[in-house]
Amino acid sequence: MISASILAPGCSGGERARAGPDTTAAIGAAGVRTGALIRVTLAADSSGAAAFADSLAREGWDAEAARRATGDSGWAVRVIVPGDAELTKLVEHSLRQSGLQPVFLGRRSSRGTFGVGVIPVNSGSHGMSAQVRWTLSDDRRAVLVPLLLTSGYHDRVDLPTAIAAARRGTAHAPVLGPDRRLAVALADRLGEAGRQQTDAVVLAAAGSTDPAAIASVHAQAGLLAAELGTEVAVGFGSAAAPDIPTAVAAARAAGAHRVAIAPYLLAPGHFADRLATAGADLVAEPLGAHPAVIELVLDRVTSTRS
Repeated sequence: MISASILAPGCSGGERARAGPDTTAAIGAAGVRTGALIRVTLAADSSGAAAFADSLAREGWDAEAARRATGDSGWAVRVIVPGDAELTKLVEHSLRQSGLQPVFLGRRSSRGTFGVGVIPVNSGSHGMSAQVRWTLSDDRRAVLVPLLLTSGYHDRVDLPTAIAAARRGTAHAPVLGPDRRLAVALADRLGEAGRQQTDAVVLAAAGSTDPAAIASVHAQAGLLAAELGTEVAVGFGSAAAPDIPTAVAAARAAGAHRVAIAPYLLAPGHFADRLATAGADLVAEPLGAHPAVIELVLDRVTSTRS
C-alpha cells in the first residue's frame, strides 16, 4: 500500500490557508478509470453534456461530462482512451473526422488505494521533519507531493531536509505547476465567476524572489492564454514585479473595458483576500479542489512512484 503525504503550502507571516468545502476533497481514492483523457466537445449546459456523453457511452466510449465553464460554453464531454499514445492519436483523428475538436488533457495512470496524510509546511524544516517522521512511521512506501504551484525554498530545502530526517528514499514528487490541467482549472474558475470573452485576464500569483519560480508563473500564464484564446498578463502579490494592481491598471491602459483576475493560488488566505482591492471587475475563486487539480495531484503520486 502507498502512503501519499500531501505537503500543504504555508504562507508568509505564519498565515495558514483557510480550509473550506472546496479545499477538503478526498484525494486518496481507488478505482479511477485509466488512460488518455480527451475533451471531445463543450456543451452549453449539463443536460446537453450528459446526453452527448450517454450517446458516446452507447457507442462503446468510456465518456463523462464535467463542469467546464468558460464564457458561452459550460460543460465538457470527455472520453478516456485506454492504451498507448498511438491509439490515442488514432482516436483523436477519428473524432476530428466526425467533425469534433478533441483536446488531449493528459493521462490517467493506474492507481491502487492509498492513504493520505496532510502536512503543513509552515513550521519549517524541524517541524516538517517531525510530522513526516510520524506520517511515515510504518513500512509503507511513500510519496510526498508538495501542494505548491512553483518550486522554491520549501520544495528545494525544507522538504528534502524533512525526508532525510524521516526516511531516506521516500519519493519526492514535483510541484504542481506549470501544467495544462491547471490552465483548465483556472479557466473554469474564471467562467464560474462570470468572465466574458472580451475581458482582459491577469494571472495573480503570490510572488517569489526566485527567477525560476517567476518563469514558471509566466509559463503557466502562457498555458492559460492558450486555453482561453486570449493574452494573459501576470501580477504578483509580493517579491516580484509587476504587482497585481499595476498589472490590472496596465490592462485597462491597453484598452480593456473589463479586467478579470485568475488567482494562481490553491486556497483562500491572505493573498486571495487582497485581490478584492486590486481594481479588477471580477476575481475568480482560488483553484481549490477542482477536478483537474485532484487529477494532477493523483498523477504526481502515481508517476513519481512508478
